[in-house]
Amino acid sequence: MSDNRFVIIMPCYNAESTIAQSLLSVISQSYNNWKILIRDDMSSDKTRLIVEQFIQAFGLKDKIFIETNTEKKWEVRNIVELLSMCDD
Repeated sequence: MSDNRFVIIMPCYNAESTIAQSLLSVISQSYNNWKILIRDDMSSDKTRLIVEQFIQAFGLKDKIFIETNTEKKWEVRNIVELLSMCDD
């Protein structure tokens, strides 16, 4: 098996209706050398809560990371900032 690690970058905004399905899609894969970097762009819904509950329920605190912006950054800036975290 390859040692290549996949980093999934997931910017989100008010994604409470889709975020759990997106996370399930990743953890359901047979390849498990991955991490997910989520950047919540100041959602006003329960996106962050759903992600935190998902992490706890599946024991994935070492594989899924979420940050919430303190200012609106929009998708492209979020992606660029998350890309800088890929080597961690």
